[in-house]
Amino acid sequence: MFEEFGLQNIVLSFESAVLRLFAKPQPLLIQVARAVAAAKAQGKRICANQVLFSLLDYNSPALQDMLKVCAAEDIKIVGFSPIGQGLLTEGLTEEGMKGIRMAMMTGLRWGDGGLNTLRSEIEMIAKRCKRSMAQVCIKWSIHKGAIPLVGVRRTKHAEDAVAAASNEWDLSAEEIQRLDVAALDRSTLEKPAWRRGLFMCVLSTLLMVYSVTEMFLGKPRVAQIAAGKKTKSKAG
Repeated sequence: MFEEFGLQNIVLSFESAVLRLFAKPQPLLIQVARAVAAAKAQGKRICANQVLFSLLDYNSPALQDMLKVCAAEDIKIVGFSPIGQGLLTEGLTEEGMKGIRMAMMTGLRWGDGGLNTLRSEIEMIAKRCKRSMAQVCIKWSIHKGAIPLVGVRRTKHAEDAVAAASNEWDLSAEEIQRLDVAALDRSTLEKPAWRRGLFMCVLSTLLMVYSVTEMFLGKPRVAQIAAGKKTKSKAG
């Protein structure tokens, strides 16, 4: 289905879409609405939208607008980085924060007043619930109707994810409200349109190369070439 709908239809429309993006940058909610319309025209529907969704960006106007469109079209939000790549967990240090990509993406710095206030609120609720800060953040995300996409690199990460989804505990309405108020507006959705356009150009080029290669060599041949490269790299 991805090859039929994705490669054949998306690749063909990418060039004109990118040109329109450069010519007249549009709000994200309009882009989502147009994507929904394009899918419907093909007899398909968009079921999910994967975006950065956490307490770091919840109060972003761009994110809130997009959430309204997704809710109206029954599009599920798949929220990645619900704990901000560690920015919203215990043990954060000034030195450790320098290596967190999310801090650079959102422009957050050590000592940021808003971040400190948010972390303090999460920590207070975590202590009251006898849970980790990560579990509180993930549970909050679930309450917002999102599917939290949690990165698991250690056993503790998996334990936090499972515990957050457990029905053995919950956040109160007051606690959720306090987190909503303390949440930041550091969304990456307000990034300049030319950056999104550049990303689309690169992606469309890759998809086009794949599509053309498959057209001339055939799918089995493309798979054989890929397999041959893997074999050579292992032998080397």
